[in-house]
Amino acid sequence: MSDLCIHIGIHKTGTTTIQSALRNVSQDSPHVEWALLEPDYSLIQQFMLAESYSQQLVDQLRSQLEGAAAKFSETSGRSRSVKQFVLSNEGLSGRADTGYQNVSVVAQMLKDAVSEFDSRIIVYLRRQDDWIESMYTQKIHEGESFGFDEFLTRMEARDSLNFFNYLNTLETCFDGKLIVRSYHQASAGGIVADFASEIGCDRLSSCAPAKRVNASYSRFAVEVARLANRQLDQSDRRRLRFVLQDVMAKSAGERFSFFTEQQRREFLERFSDTNTAVADRWFGGDVETVFPAPEADGSSPMQPAGEASEIADLVVQLLQSVNARTQKPASPQTSGSRRSPFARVKSKLKLVARSLKTGRSN
Repeated sequence: MSDLCIHIGIHKTGTTTIQSALRNVSQDSPHVEWALLEPDYSLIQQFMLAESYSQQLVDQLRSQLEGAAAKFSETSGRSRSVKQFVLSNEGLSGRADTGYQNVSVVAQMLKDAVSEFDSRIIVYLRRQDDWIESMYTQKIHEGESFGFDEFLTRMEARDSLNFFNYLNTLETCFDGKLIVRSYHQASAGGIVADFASEIGCDRLSSCAPAKRVNASYSRFAVEVARLANRQLDQSDRRRLRFVLQDVMAKSAGERFSFFTEQQRREFLERFSDTNTAVADRWFGGDVETVFPAPEADGSSPMQPAGEASEIADLVVQLLQSVNARTQKPASPQTSGSRRSPFARVKSKLKLVARSLKTGRSN
């Protein structure tokens, strides 16, 4: 029975960065003693969203994993060096936008799909308020247009983001073979290095991406995207995302909040007992290690600036970036009556600029 390390995230805990490093090592260093298994993206997405047990999904994932592992074993010379397989995908953690309330279903399906492996789970935890702000930004990246307060109401169910129940479900399902790490602690020394120590691969530490994978938006870009997404089709939303990540990415030292101070206190109070239970069970009682207190800087949520000059500069930067990426003329004019992508994006960004300038950002 082959060893299988299953890294399930959770979402917004450096999973993309870890996966990038895993692929780099897997491709560049065939002599490493582990092999990366990568099931179809669409299949993992179905796993993530499952609300009831699906034997069909279990059978499909089992087939893909066992088939991929068999191919490695058939590769000349490689079978002698592979000591474990690695599966890394945050979709296996459950449905993020409901706070992982479907974990019992996803965990049982995953366990059954990997029954032919000797499996263990690695999961990283992030303090709930910090996680939800990052997750909200990700949703705007993906093209959503709802406000932060509306997103927050989706996490009001009793077990939403209850990490004690979440971990207990995983530990029970996988017979205690669960490794729990603090995203905050791991990030301080490098998330890839932390993961590398857990799977025993020093080479992985040196293959962390040189630049940040999946750059986040600045606070101003989040609001621009949120307003623009309402008026853009899927193709233009994707284009806008690439542009904003290029010209309006969050800087290394930038700090902002979607919570008010009172909202944050009340939100975290919901998890006080269960987070303490997590620390007692998996971190020797050190709650500050796994869930460090928010930095108290007295700031209120940062509102995006609405000065016309800033909006104008942003629009120029956006159009210049799109032009550079597509290698098309900067002029939005086209022959005939058909409008170019530049004209569509520019006209919609003008509406965004007008909304920000007049304060209509509901």
